[in-house]
Amino acid sequence: MPEIGKERHQEICPFFDIDVSTIKYKNKEKEKQRIENSQKPKVKKIKLEKNKPWSNKKEVKLKKDIRKKKKDLTDKKRKLEQLSQEDLNELNQDFKLLKKFKKNKDQDEILE
Repeated sequence: MPEIGKERHQEICPFFDIDVSTIKYKNKEKEKQRIENSQKPKVKKIKLEKNKPWSNKKEVKLKKDIRKKKKDLTDKKRKLEQLSQEDLNELNQDFKLLKKFKKNKDQDEILE
């Protein structure tokens, strides 16, 4: 729908110059409440300062990178520990085989 210009709108609806706050309600209770509300001092709402979107995003990204680096370090440590455990197990098995060879017990079965 096309917009009506301000001048043309006033020609069509000339009653917009009326102050709405002076109009009384028919219902006496509502009128009394309106008067009480108009006499109360208006409390200004405090607007909280919003953070800029890019700054929050930047901080989140930094925190995420730090967490990722820590996780990578711990993963590497775990892998090293796991490898060392596997190596130790292999060494133990080799040592046991070596003992068996020294005792010369069933060398044919050991080699298989």
